[in-house]
Amino acid sequence: MNSKKHKLILDANIYISAVLFGGKSGKVCLYGLRKAYDLYVSQLILEEIKKCLSQKFDWDKKVVNAYIQQIKRIAHYYNVQNIVSGICRDPKDDHILSLAVETGADYIVSGDKDLLSLKSFHAIKILDAAK
Repeated sequence: MNSKKHKLILDANIYISAVLFGGKSGKVCLYGLRKAYDLYVSQLILEEIKKCLSQKFDWDKKVVNAYIQQIKRIAHYYNVQNIVSGICRDPKDDHILSLAVETGADYIVSGDKDLLSLKSFHAIKILDAAK
């Protein structure tokens, strides 16, 4: 029996929470590492992770780059072609929705209240990693 793996988009805050605190976000990333499902990531998500870890948490550039490389090893890199607009309360989050639609994702996992308030988008469920 060949079962299809679910496709997931993890918001930048999930990757950041996973590396800083572990917890449920860490488990989500660990299952991705074990290839329990297919993760997809974009340049904008990677840039947000870099910026946050470097500026907000004062991580060394080499350590940040090593973490980004680790994410690239476990997630499929995808270059979003068309950004939907005006969907999310925070326009920066429309990129996550676009990535999910273009990759045919089943789920978006986030801690962002603007995304979570949507609950779903184009039949893509938006889940809170904390639950």
